[in-house]
Amino acid sequence: MEIPGYQIGDLIDQGGMASVYRAEQLSLKREVAVKFLSENLLHHPLARELFANEPLIVAQLNHPKIIHIIDKGITADGKPYFIMEYVKGTTLHDLVQDKPLSTSEKIQYIIQICKGLAYAHRNGIVHRDIKPANIIIDEENNARILDFGIASFCQDNLGIDESKQVLGTAGYMAPEVKTNSAAASILSDIYSLGILMYEVFSEDFSQEFDVATLHQHPKLNKTIGKIVSSCVQTQSDLRPSSASVIEQIFLQLLKGAHLAISQKAEAERDLSSLSKNFLLLDVIKETSYSSVYLYEKQKNHHLIVIKKRNQDNSGLKEAKLLSNLKHPNIIHIHGTASNQRSFIIVMEHMDGGSLSDRLLTPFAPENFFPIARKICLALQFAHQNRIIHGNLRPSNLLFDQTGEVKVTDFGQSEHYQDTIEAENWYRPQKTEAPSPALDVFSLGAIFYHMLCGEHLTWKNTHVSWKESYSELPQVLQQLLLKMLALDPAYRYQQMAEVISELDKLSASPKSQLKPKAKSLTKRVPTAKRSLGYWLKQGFFILLVAVVVTYLQIHWFFPELKQLLLQTLSEWLQLLATELNEAST
Repeated sequence: MEIPGYQIGDLIDQGGMASVYRAEQLSLKREVAVKFLSENLLHHPLARELFANEPLIVAQLNHPKIIHIIDKGITADGKPYFIMEYVKGTTLHDLVQDKPLSTSEKIQYIIQICKGLAYAHRNGIVHRDIKPANIIIDEENNARILDFGIASFCQDNLGIDESKQVLGTAGYMAPEVKTNSAAASILSDIYSLGILMYEVFSEDFSQEFDVATLHQHPKLNKTIGKIVSSCVQTQSDLRPSSASVIEQIFLQLLKGAHLAISQKAEAERDLSSLSKNFLLLDVIKETSYSSVYLYEKQKNHHLIVIKKRNQDNSGLKEAKLLSNLKHPNIIHIHGTASNQRSFIIVMEHMDGGSLSDRLLTPFAPENFFPIARKICLALQFAHQNRIIHGNLRPSNLLFDQTGEVKVTDFGQSEHYQDTIEAENWYRPQKTEAPSPALDVFSLGAIFYHMLCGEHLTWKNTHVSWKESYSELPQVLQQLLLKMLALDPAYRYQQMAEVISELDKLSASPKSQLKPKAKSLTKRVPTAKRSLGYWLKQGFFILLVAVVVTYLQIHWFFPELKQLLLQTLSEWLQLLATELNEAST
């Protein structure tokens, strides 16, 4: 087996679907892992389809608990493969059998698995083969999920009758999947996670699992037994609704035992008065500028979030105002406090992650409109109470387990160098003071990301409209164009205007919301035209360009200029192609 640019080494692992080898990426002199589809599945259409699908899916998953994909291809002799990062460590299956682990250590691994799995599920990705052998524990004691080899977007149609194929590992399959792989869902992954937890906590890998007798296992305590039992219910809707729910349960069991002493000390600094009534469960985010902590009220076990900002009191005024106001789509503020070093905000806990966790693929219009409208209603309410957000982006739009969305972090400045969003793609390149019009622009940039599946890009301080934008329905293009006008005078001035437009669009015929035909740069074969015809077309386009320049549209309608120039560029490319063909 040879792959250009790689030196294949020893066999690491071999399973029913694939073989994994250690290798060296010669250009970067680094170790990688190469997965090859098994010989007996080379001519199995569904296996080839899913194997080819894995790197495309996992390459989009950006999470520290999921193994990253580097490259993919097919060998000279026709064997599919993909390259992934090589992680030194051992599988959870082997670790549990080879090394005595405390209950606390096992819980820490389960929490990490839940974090990675919840992230995949928020993007509609079902793993389909969760088991201890598919979890790597690296040398820094981090759990990493691998082998999305039979994962797929649950809404995808692979073009194959999945009902006739049974995929996964028998001992971990949910009942509904054993007879129909098309029934695989987030809840079937929860079932598999339940079996994984049973094996890890009981240290019993005999595959003789019985729900009725699991509480009798001597190494499975009553509390954990209840969690496992809830996950392996035969009826899928009786299982926990997400991996995040399981994560929260275990965090409350662990009571912060997994946190480093330094983390606890930092959390208690400026928050010592809370220690009598609240218990630190987890550090959600920690940077040099701010930290976000998950606490439990000891009296009633309710969860709250405390955000502490260092040397920056932006957002304090807005938080104080919002603590006296209520809106179903604005995060509830329980209280605020401040001193010379920092200020804190105590707020409700949202357990469904942020919008930034859900942007791997574009939103369908029917999923986009309800979320978009609720965000607009929240901002309209805030603006009516003279509260400007000023820094909207996907990470401060939060969800709960029911899918309800809420806006947070009003008035807070952000420090992008410490976050995944290293660049702020959600504000104009030209600086604007906080205003309702600025919030409209930022929300337009978020809508663009939701609908196009990619963030805004810029060229010479103007929006660079991508092909994904040009393929949106015309009515959605017009909405975005007006929200993203560089001159605030040409934007929607109030959120009420955006809400009104969203309501019109959501009620419009489905035919208006169908994606447009591909861009003109993707040429559709047409009847052969004469050279004279294309010269006339070229002359007309150049005449339009002269008129655009003469009228100085740049000063009055910058967005129209950008759109016209993009269209001009596409036509010129098409013209060049046709002229070349005509001349030959």
